[in-house]
Amino acid sequence: METMRRVAFVTTTKTGAGVGHRQVRCIVSTADTDRMGDVIVQTGIDLTSYRRNPIVLWQHDANFPIARAVEIGITGGALTALVQFPDEGTDPTSDRVYALIKAGIVNATSIGFAPKEQAPLDAKQPWGGLKFTKSELLEFSFVSVPANAAALVVGRSQRQSSTPNLDEMNAILARLRADPSYQKYRREKQAAGIDRQVEAEVDREVNKVVAERVKEAVDTRLREITRREADRAELNLLLDAVRADAKKYGIVR
Repeated sequence: METMRRVAFVTTTKTGAGVGHRQVRCIVSTADTDRMGDVIVQTGIDLTSYRRNPIVLWQHDANFPIARAVEIGITGGALTALVQFPDEGTDPTSDRVYALIKAGIVNATSIGFAPKEQAPLDAKQPWGGLKFTKSELLEFSFVSVPANAAALVVGRSQRQSSTPNLDEMNAILARLRADPSYQKYRREKQAAGIDRQVEAEVDREVNKVVAERVKEAVDTRLREITRREADRAELNLLLDAVRADAKKYGIVR
């Protein structure tokens, strides 16, 4: 069964030259390693189904379609899109998100995709990052929390952020999550978790085998006891018959 995965990218909105009224040009995905340690091969992304209904969501919520991708494709090795927001007043959520993008507050996109083919980036660490060689784009969203520092909303009207402290904190967190030592630590923790799961599974299987062998031994012992009781009963009947014959023929009194 296919499982939808989501990968978020820091993005930069472009609302200046070459971009029409209430349009945003953004990098939706790149081949850079994301903060989960995964890589998406851009040329392996199937856009066929998405192009039939190129809806752009807010925070991956299907209840909040906010725009449409009027253009989407691979440009310069990355998946890029030109997003058209509806006219002002059409939808309050669309208006709010577009305003947040223009203000530089929302700077991230996130794709939802179905993996088709993948393999570990490092065969010696199968629990680590994956390389998705083939995938299908299901949707993409503007989101508030980024996960890949390489996807940019390319070019925006320059306006000073109204939340500089929050922006600085998010930038610090982004640098921390992108740090190779942090990614290594995370993979080691994942490996340790998998090792504990394997150990617990082995213990369960061993206990199951032991329980089955104990039950088998007990059943065998019960059968032996039952058989000996049957033999003893048969012997007693035989002795009674012998004694009866002996009395009958005067061999014993």
